[in-house]
This record gives sequence, C-alpha cells and structure tokens, in this order.
Amino acid sequence: MEPLINKKLTIVAFGAHPDPFDMPYQAGGTLAKYAKRGHRVIMVSASYEEEWQDEIAAIAKHLGAEHRFLDFAEGAIFDDPSHTHRLMAVIREYKADVVITHQPTDYHPDHRALSRGVLGACLLSRVGEVKSQHAPHKVGNLFYSDTTSGINSQGSIYVDVAETWQQKIEALKLHKRLSETHGVARGAFDIIRENAPQ
Repeated sequence: MEPLINKKLTIVAFGAHPDPFDMPYQAGGTLAKYAKRGHRVIMVSASYEEEWQDEIAAIAKHLGAEHRFLDFAEGAIFDDPSHTHRLMAVIREYKADVVITHQPTDYHPDHRALSRGVLGACLLSRVGEVKSQHAPHKVGNLFYSDTTSGINSQGSIYVDVAETWQQKIEALKLHKRLSETHGVARGAFDIIRENAPQ
C-alpha cells in the first residue's frame, strides 16, 4: 500500500445520527482540514432523518465534504453482523484510507455501538473470505473523534484545527432547525466558544 503521506486520501467519517452533534461537532474541524488539503471526505450518517437532509447536506458542503445516509434506526444501532457488514460495504465502496467514528467510551449507546461496528467493519473489510459487492480493502487508519463535551473521552492524539475552527462553527450554525428548537444547541455553541483556539 502506498504511504498515506504521498497520496490523496479518502476519509470516511461515520456518525450515528444526522445532527451536528455527531461528526460535524466531534470532528468537523479535522474533516474540513483534510478537505482543505485536497483529500476526499465523506460524512456518513448511520441513521436517516428526512427533515434534516437539506441541512446536513449544507453542513457537509461547508466543510468541503460529501454526505451519505444509511438506514439504521435511531436508538437501535447495534454492532451485530448485519450492521457491521453494511458498514464494511461502505468502507470497501469508497476504498477508505482513513476512517473516523465515535469513541467506544462515548456517552450515547448508539455512538458506542456504531464505534464497535466500525472497528469490526474495518477489520473485516480486508478479509477476502467475507464477500460483498465490492472488493476487499485494507483501511490505513481508524481514528476516534473526541466525545461531546469531552465526557468519557480517552483521546491520545489531537489535531490542531485552528485554521478550520471558524469554518466548523459556521457549518454547525447551518443546522437552523436544531438551533431553533433545542436549547442544547445554544449550549453546544457556548462550549465551542469557550474552547476556541486563542
């Protein structure tokens, strides 16, 4: 496999839900930084909410990413073979060099289950005996995003996102439906401002 530093990468970021508190919030700065350097970035929401589709598309576009929805059920995401093989199929389809998802210690049960499923999918993706529509593919690296508010976070590698911080904030504000109807959105923006690069 070609060293990752010498090639244009494909980054696939799996979030459990189509709201800004998953990949846009937890890894938006990193995804924008990858995109800014000319890499292909795909944000995948495991569950689907039709009412949020346009806003999620706008957020992804602002971060320089593509977006895609799966049809997992919110509140019923598991790391069983069915879910794991669906995730593996996405990894093989895009030939992901880098995969990002939630930490396995995340506070939300859907996030934890998806994290385990993505790990399993990355491991199975390279196995030729596991058949799918797409050829086996070896993932270069799997990284976990920080948890929301740092709750239960076990991070050891952090990305400097000072150059894309404002871009991330602007992207999150595009989710107008959530910010208008959920007070938690305003609280999240307070957390972001408090932790902004100086």
